[in-house]
Amino acid sequence: MKWNKMGRGTVASILSFALVSVTACSRDYTLAYVYVTTAKPLTSSSPNGGINAYAVDFQIGSLTPLADSPIPAGRNPVTLVASPNGLNLYVVNHDDSTIGEYAIGTDGKIYLQNTYNVTGSNATSIAMDAAGAFLYVTFQYQLGPQGQQLYSTASPGPGGVTIFPINKDGSLGAAVANTTIGTTTSLNYVPVGNTPVGIVVSRPRCEPAASYNAGNPTCTLTDGSGSGLQTAFVYVIDQETPTTPKAALLGFSQNMSTGALTPTNGTTITTDATGKTVATGFGAGTTPSAIAEDPSSRFVYVTDEAQNVLFGNTTNADGSLTPMVNNQFPTGIFPVGVTVDPRGKFLYVANFSSGTVGAYTIDQNSGNPTGAVGSASTATGTGPTCVAIEPALGRRLGDATGSPKWHIEAGAEYAIPVGCIAYLCGGCSEWFSSDTDHRRVDPACSTKKPRNRGAFCWAIVRMASFVDGTLCEPALFAEISFRKKKKAKGGGLCVRIG
Repeated sequence: MKWNKMGRGTVASILSFALVSVTACSRDYTLAYVYVTTAKPLTSSSPNGGINAYAVDFQIGSLTPLADSPIPAGRNPVTLVASPNGLNLYVVNHDDSTIGEYAIGTDGKIYLQNTYNVTGSNATSIAMDAAGAFLYVTFQYQLGPQGQQLYSTASPGPGGVTIFPINKDGSLGAAVANTTIGTTTSLNYVPVGNTPVGIVVSRPRCEPAASYNAGNPTCTLTDGSGSGLQTAFVYVIDQETPTTPKAALLGFSQNMSTGALTPTNGTTITTDATGKTVATGFGAGTTPSAIAEDPSSRFVYVTDEAQNVLFGNTTNADGSLTPMVNNQFPTGIFPVGVTVDPRGKFLYVANFSSGTVGAYTIDQNSGNPTGAVGSASTATGTGPTCVAIEPALGRRLGDATGSPKWHIEAGAEYAIPVGCIAYLCGGCSEWFSSDTDHRRVDPACSTKKPRNRGAFCWAIVRMASFVDGTLCEPALFAEISFRKKKKAKGGGLCVRIG
């Protein structure tokens, strides 16, 4: 991975970016597309910002602006997220309190489809669940029953989370109703504390049936002891105020069918005598600025821009959090962005005032990140604000003709996108893991015949959601070749969630 230095003005205008991987290598050597929000108005006649779009060269990682970049957005677009299937991009327009829905073309160009109002004012952050079924958007201030503005910078108040269901075509449905959290009636948002600035949705994991995962899809427990239910959580960081209540990390369990949230143990949301929401949860330092969770859904990390530290927490079965031992890990000055690599091995922090990205190694047992503020940091341009990692990690390769093939040595791992199943056609089946939760025989095998060629074995693989069977990637099929090493015992492939 390379860090590219940018000018002061450019970096200052960038608040967030997303990377979308294409499903196959092509002759133009494009591996993926990068989308970057810029708050700076695109023209002198409009206050609206935009989205810069780039193609990524798979050989050296260089970025090439797309022909129509930048693409118009709303006022002050601050962050964005791409759908798991790479077909849609959702942009948060802070000053408009809206979400822009864009379709992503096969050439990486994006096209505005719809604009949706968030159910509060000043949208701040966004997250999507692993299945691409629900979109969670935090906003700074709650609105009154008639949509009137209740709070402002001069008179601050609590914010909330709007939950949008995502339709098959990528459009958003009406906000999910909340009738239980911080209300005795019905709200079109989930109330939280003051100044929510970050949100993350955990990847599903299999847990024994309990109240916090009731109604979720069934699964097989990892220890093989029986069946359980898929379990996912949503975490929100509230900056609150320097006095009281203190900044908080709030935890919620997700109903994977409806998108609805329920506070976990350790999170309480009530109202005071004036009707204002009061939210208390887990410690988040003085001024939390960013949040990330590892792909195994075992560890949650929060940066504190005031104390220049990273807080680490372990997740319990019910979604509650326990601080790691020595859970304050030093960062650079003014950390404002954090991410964990798709394998869960490394963590990176963007330090705005230091002008660096800090690198940490994650202990796979305790979750503790280790790394030095100096020697493990890489200098960037002025004021880095966020950091992201190309999700494929090189697993998409092309042969000499640019065909959509993967070549994997025996005993290697192929990372299946989270929420997907690898549907395998026969022929190579004896070389695959027997993990029946993530491997199925594809009914389309009758039309796609695998081939055995001596030391090579070919198979057809299709990635599809285990929630509703929809494709996780635009391409229906990918052809994979496996080479059996002479000294290896039977060769093979370990199919894993990645």
